[in-house]
Amino acid sequence: MNGSVRAGIDLMLFLMENAKFTDEITNTAASHQALRRASHNILYTIANSEALERNGMASYGWAVAVAVSRIIVGVLLVLYFVRRHIKIKKWKAWKASRTVQ
Repeated sequence: MNGSVRAGIDLMLFLMENAKFTDEITNTAASHQALRRASHNILYTIANSEALERNGMASYGWAVAVAVSRIIVGVLLVLYFVRRHIKIKKWKAWKASRTVQ
């Protein structure tokens, strides 16, 4: 991994989601510099790609729709549980008033 990043294969950072860094990578200044350069190259590529252009956002419409639907479902669940909680409180108060009499 260290050799490939130093050789300029920046995509290694993207492909190694769960890989662990060894002491050779984390303890040397040259490796830190190589990791910074590789990270910079990846982020520069993403920032200057068509993915962030206005026309490119049309292809991400489904991702926006999924995010909005998750928010709506979350809000509906919160409203349901709040309403249920209020009804249970009223029911307990009603039940307590009946047992006292």
